[in-house]
Amino acid sequence: MQIRRAVQQDIEPLQILSRQNNEFHLKQSPDYFKKIDSLYKKFDWLNFINNNSYCVLIIEDNSNVLGFALIRLGITDAAPYLQEKQIAFISDFCIHQNWRGRGLGKKLFQACEDWARKQNAEELGLTVWSFNSHAVQLYEAMGMRDIYRQMRKPL
Repeated sequence: MQIRRAVQQDIEPLQILSRQNNEFHLKQSPDYFKKIDSLYKKFDWLNFINNNSYCVLIIEDNSNVLGFALIRLGITDAAPYLQEKQIAFISDFCIHQNWRGRGLGKKLFQACEDWARKQNAEELGLTVWSFNSHAVQLYEAMGMRDIYRQMRKPL
């Protein structure tokens, strides 16, 4: 089992995992999600892989990609009442459905933290949907905490 930065040859398995992640979210919350062929196009993945403001980490076993994390580095959205901080934000995080519950998410999350520290990020952030209780448990176990909550009411 190893974690490394993604390269161009990883794009196809990244797209497959991304599609699987979309299917999970669609099944859990069809009112908000729609079926898509691919969250990102090949061009987008190439940009993420080659842009220093992003990092695509993969976890693999015997050259099989079992999960990935897409992290972007930036400054928190500047509202006049909020402190500006350098943040590494996990935009996407996915472990293949057949490999969940084996500790791969913890290892991948730790690698995200390590990358963020090397980039001098002050915080690591992410967004998680409330229905995704296993992900919430993982992130809380890794030290994440709520800083705000978005709520909605159908009309």
